Amino acid sequence: MKMFMIFIMLTGLLSGVCSCDDQVQPEEQVSTEQAEAIEVPELVQPEEPGPVEQTIDSEQDRMVEVLLVEHDPLLQEAIVMRDEAGKNDFVTLVAGEKPFLVSSETKRVAYENNKELNESILFYTKFLKKRGLVRDFLQEPKIFDGKYTKTNTTDNEAIHYMHFDRGSDTLLVIGGALLNMEKVASFVKMFNQYDLIIFNHRGVEHEAFSPLKPSTWPYLLSSTCVAEGLNGSKLKFGFEEEKDVFAVIYDIFKKRSYEKIYGLALCYSAPIFIKAAVTRPGVFDKLILDGSWIYSQSMIERFIEEWRANSKMNWLYKLASTDFFSWLAETVSGVTPPSVDFDFTPYLQGLDIPVLLIHSMNDSLVPTSEFEDIWSYIPSKQKAALLTNCDHIRNHLKRKELYKYVADSFFRNPLDTFVADLQR
Repeated sequence: MKMFMIFIMLTGLLSGVCSCDDQVQPEEQVSTEQAEAIEVPELVQPEEPGPVEQTIDSEQDRMVEVLLVEHDPLLQEAIVMRDEAGKNDFVTLVAGEKPFLVSSETKRVAYENNKELNESILFYTKFLKKRGLVRDFLQEPKIFDGKYTKTNTTDNEAIHYMHFDRGSDTLLVIGGALLNMEKVASFVKMFNQYDLIIFNHRGVEHEAFSPLKPSTWPYLLSSTCVAEGLNGSKLKFGFEEEKDVFAVIYDIFKKRSYEKIYGLALCYSAPIFIKAAVTRPGVFDKLILDGSWIYSQSMIERFIEEWRANSKMNWLYKLASTDFFSWLAETVSGVTPPSVDFDFTPYLQGLDIPVLLIHSMNDSLVPTSEFEDIWSYIPSKQKAALLTNCDHIRNHLKRKELYKYVADSFFRNPLDTFVADLQR
């Protein structure tokens, strides 16, 4: 049975990254700077729960009663505007302000400033699937000079990560989907002005199964997904993963300090970064959340349905009952969904730092209604949203020049300057 499941996996059920622009030249011309050694700051990982965690009574009862928030009528206006706009138009919404289209001049400047991204192999999706090659490339001394290492969380989970030291006073932490960190390597090129971290959450092994790698053979006898190296027994779906974020940041701070820490999180990492920001106030100065969701159980169900619809073996799944398919998905992926749904709403209600939400109206995993909940629950007056028509977390690949321009402007500027920059 296990070998049958392996066969299914190898036919592409969990491909991980969708194809997009393939016409890319495999070359990089990026110089790096080595930072001078600095004094190690006095930094201790807090052990006490944060203010939101204290409202959770037990491991068995993590649902917290929250006040309902009426949806913002300006958000409804922004959604209508995006529906009526062209396919390459981005609609921007800022708290308390009328929505607007990102101007043609802004898009022109964004393309001129960032068109070299099209020449980078790190936006070539077929290359991003070659995990070992990507990791080796990111560690090339004369290109990116990434340092691959690992650290442990306070609950003793090993977290693998890569650190890129460019001598900046700002650290950018990138959190990816529930896949290996090499899949978000595009950001290493996109944001080469910052020091940067990419990492694997707990449950994501540092290498995928290969019959040529004896170290991965135990996967066949465990709950590990063969294709992606996911260890289902360690995935917590939001219950513990904020500790992964703290672990990599604190490990870097043992070596050097930073004036600012920004976070950019995709899909699985987005609500985890929210939880981290609220549980440990001050850990992030600003956040960009791309393809965020807030209800773990419904997200898992949508993922299974998406998998079922798009799988090369969907003809088989149409013949199977829902219960059978759920069993098959869990067996193949090594992932068993948690018995208790994790609702990130109370953490959203505690988020009071500048935040930019990026949401696609064509997102098949995060419905617009859930995005509306996210926007409505965030109390911060320094919140903005970018509405697009790309697929789930594909904006940084398909609209890379404008994506970088918007993110840079958000990180660099106060909100009013950011708005003016997009309306130029």
